[in-house]
Amino acid sequence: MKTASMAEWFEVHSLFVRYTTSLDACDVESVVDCFAPDGWLESPVLGRFEGHAGIREFVGRTIEVRDERGGQFRHVISNLRVATDGDRGVAKCYVLDYLTVGGKTELLSPGEYACDLAHTAGLLVHGYTFSKTGTAADVEYQKFFGWGVDGVFSNYADLAVASRATFLAAVPEPETWLLMLAGLGVVGAAARRRTRWRVRCAPATACA
Repeated sequence: MKTASMAEWFEVHSLFVRYTTSLDACDVESVVDCFAPDGWLESPVLGRFEGHAGIREFVGRTIEVRDERGGQFRHVISNLRVATDGDRGVAKCYVLDYLTVGGKTELLSPGEYACDLAHTAGLLVHGYTFSKTGTAADVEYQKFFGWGVDGVFSNYADLAVASRATFLAAVPEPETWLLMLAGLGVVGAAARRRTRWRVRCAPATACA
């Protein structure tokens, strides 16, 4: 595998952030969406969980642990390393798992997330609403599309659609991806189908 590009790295980083913040918020379905349908996760504390049903059970167990202690989990990630090869990838990062109970915070399990990644279908639409017009707007659109965003919200949808068409005409489609997690205005520019990363497996070397 080769070292990921900067765009790929940021997209995988977003996937890890989504996973950890969703887990901290006990948002079951958002955690599940980070995993491929055949993905699995192995926790050194709670054991192995397979498929989306298993991931739901894992989050449920996490909620039970949180409720028993009456606290709030916070997962902090750093030192992300990503490599890719076609529609597969691997990612590792350090993780610190904190639990705050009654105003006191303790570090539970310093460790590492180590995950295999796979492409699945998906779209990335940036949440920022664009309000500029003319050349200034096109410059902003092109910058965001260049970062790997599929679509944007805009007060001037016709300008966004035209800018997207210009971008797609200049950049080969097969080489652009959207990544999602690893180990762990309402009018938008037309967004094309592309692929995103999801976790295929997160073995026991990873903290919960």
